[in-house]
Amino acid sequence: MSYAGPPPQSPYGAPQPFGPPGFSATNAIGYGWRKFTEHLGTMLLIAVLILGLSVAISTGFSLLSTILGLPVSSNPFDQPRALDSALLSAQMVLSVVESILITVVSVFLQAAAYKGALLIVDGRTPSLGDLFQGWDKGKLIATMIVVWLVIFAGTILCIIPGIIAAFLLTLAPLFAVDNLGGSITDPLKRSYELVKNNIGQMLLLWLLTFLITIAGLCLCGVGLLVALPVVWLGQAYTARVLEGRPVAP
Repeated sequence: MSYAGPPPQSPYGAPQPFGPPGFSATNAIGYGWRKFTEHLGTMLLIAVLILGLSVAISTGFSLLSTILGLPVSSNPFDQPRALDSALLSAQMVLSVVESILITVVSVFLQAAAYKGALLIVDGRTPSLGDLFQGWDKGKLIATMIVVWLVIFAGTILCIIPGIIAAFLLTLAPLFAVDNLGGSITDPLKRSYELVKNNIGQMLLLWLLTFLITIAGLCLCGVGLLVALPVVWLGQAYTARVLEGRPVAP
């Protein structure tokens, strides 16, 4: 009696999965949630600082406008009476200063959040002081300006290119903190390469990040105290895994 042998195998072997084995967007979010619960105090503190300072700055400028007798809105069509041009100009200046201050503070605090997330993913428990060390503040601002300009230029070109640019550069702010001594454009290149080479999972991660953030906003904004840290940790995990670097279990 004869038996059939095993079926012939392709000389090239079985097809390999695209991207690093074991990575998925859902795993990244799940990892982010697990690490958030393990480092609840640190990540909540960062989220409270970011949201709290932004609200405090806006409230402070509104109070200053009231004290100076300036209108709350800088839009002349929103005013119930004719405005003196000097008052309107003063209000517009205050609005610009407020926007710049909130942006700069948010950028630095988000960088601190990414630093904390990277340290946690690397297996460390960061202190508050650790969050503001080990990254170049000047390079961070320069990198973010380049990112904003690229996205703005794309948005002018019928909006769609701006959305594509924002997607491809989604990890650039994180890489601006984890710059490894490179130039101000290196974070953009690293983000572009990782996203381009893992389009499917990165699209899913982008969608999940958007939905988690919206869910946090819907819960009267308080949900952002949970949503934002989970997103930061998930992105840090993604960057490490897709670059083939180890992550804490």
